[in-house]
Order: sequence, then C-alpha cells, then structure tokens
Amino acid sequence: MRVLVFGSGSFARKHAEILSGLDDVEVTAFCSRTVGHAAAAAADLSTRTGRSVEAYTDTSEAIDAEKPDAAVIVVTPNGHGEIEIELVRRKVPFLVEKPIGVEPEHPRRIAEAVADADLITSAAFHLRYLDTTEALDAMLKATTPVIANGYWMSTLPPPAWWRHIEESGGQFVEQTVHIVDLVRALFGEFESVYAHTSKRVLPDMHADADVPDAGVAVLQARRGLTVTLINSCVGPGSMRVGLEVVTPVALFEFLPSLLRVRREFETTERRPELDPYRVEDAAFIEAVRTGDASGIRSPYADALLTHELTMAIVASSTTGQPVVL
Repeated sequence: MRVLVFGSGSFARKHAEILSGLDDVEVTAFCSRTVGHAAAAAADLSTRTGRSVEAYTDTSEAIDAEKPDAAVIVVTPNGHGEIEIELVRRKVPFLVEKPIGVEPEHPRRIAEAVADADLITSAAFHLRYLDTTEALDAMLKATTPVIANGYWMSTLPPPAWWRHIEESGGQFVEQTVHIVDLVRALFGEFESVYAHTSKRVLPDMHADADVPDAGVAVLQARRGLTVTLINSCVGPGSMRVGLEVVTPVALFEFLPSLLRVRREFETTERRPELDPYRVEDAAFIEAVRTGDASGIRSPYADALLTHELTMAIVASSTTGQPVVL
C-alpha cells in the first residue's frame, strides 16, 4: 500500500516511521510547503527504510505523481482545506492530525465532500486508542459521573506559528482539543459552553503573540453532567494533562501515561500497554485495506463535532457570552 504524507515536521515523520513498519505499507513521498523540509524528511525516512522517498511542494502534483492508496495529513492548523479536498476528489482515504482547522467553514465543507464520496477517513485523536481510555469508559458506564475536570497545563511550544491565533487557533484549538474530544467520547454531546481566556504574561514574552496564555471553559452535557476545562501555555514545562472524574464510587484520574482510581480504602493504578499512535495508524491502514472502518474511532464526521464544540469554546471566550449548541 502506497502512502503519501503531507507535512514534514516531527509528527509527520512519526506517522511515516510507524506506517513504514507495517506489513505491505510503503511511505513513498512527503509533500510540504517548503521543498527543503520535504526533502529532509524524505531523506531521513529513506535512510531508515532503505527505500526511495520523494519530496514535493505541490498538493495536486504529489497526488497525481505518487497515486497513493492512502494519505496522512500532518500540517499546521491553518494548512487544512485544499489538501483534503484534492484527496477527496481523487477518492484517496486519509488520516488527518488534529486540529482539522482554525475556523468552522472549511471543515464543514470537507465533511460534506467526504460523506458524498463515502470515503474512509480517520482523525488522529490518539487518546481514544489508549487501552486505559477503554478501561475508564467501562468503569464510568458502571456508575454516575457527577462532575469532570479536564486540563492541559504546559509550556509554550517553540514554533512561531503557534503563538499566532490565525495560524494555530490558540491552545484550546491546537492542544486542549484532545481533552475536548476525550470528554465527547466519554460523556456524549454537549448543549452549551461558557468560556473565558486571558493574556497575562505571553505578550511580554513575545511581542508578536496574540494567543491567550490561559483559559477556562464550562461545558454542559446533554446528559446533565458539568465539565470544566482549564488550560495554560506559559508554565515551565508540561505540568498537567488529563481528566478527573468524580463519581459516587471513586475519583478517576486519567493521564495519557496513567489511569488512577481512588476509592475510599484503595487506590489502584494502571499504565497503558499499547502505543496509541501505532494502534491508530494500524486501524486506519486496516480500514483502507479491507473497507471495514469499524476500527477507526474518530472518522472525519466525528472529528467535525469535536471541532465545532471547540469553536464554540473559542466563540464564547471571544464574546464573553455562553454559546448554546
């Protein structure tokens, strides 16, 4: 199976390396806006695999020349749109890294095109593929969640584009969307959001920065559950990423690297046994190979719902008013 990768950064290379290790899968090329970046990624993978890997900068040229069976899209948040549409036109299944955009309209049009083409797609929300997420979901189904608190407390990512709202969408869009997606997966859809953000220190750190350096959102689920989300991007490091859920039987603490269950007289811990990125990529390839997409946990249509919920958070933080969904 021939796979074309759009993007040339660390995560594009990560997906390429994983895919190259799967049976009968060959990453044949990288396509990036900068030829030097695409060439560097191609050369690195070629060295690792011993296979020839091409480099492109033009989306249509890359697709038409490589004739891929599948594609992986790992571009900056504002880089989505043309790539997806050109792939849909040629009926090439694709896996897309989050976020799927920085505004609502392009993802909606892409979702419509995907549905019309009946195309296999996958959105790379890797937390869904953790075995500890499955375990948490099963335990929560056996009790009643009372309140949940999600958080993404980290340091400022190095790329300059990240601190520009038009390019990254801000932290809720670029990072905390993982937690937004996780609470959707666990608790279902939401009916309203209310959010605030602040810019306390980031403008002093980078004069060109216009993304908030902290934010909080309150989400009301259709089932009645209240979820709070808190984030900040100006800490000294990656300090806290995860979700806490209070129930009558236990406090569940979910981290990407650990699931802790605190009961009245007992605390248990479980670490993931599987690499979610490998499971995610393998599920996509299997779907393309067999036509059975049941192993994909977030097709594009579902990712759109996560995106629209995230956009509602951004809209509320901008206007200072609640958004009813």
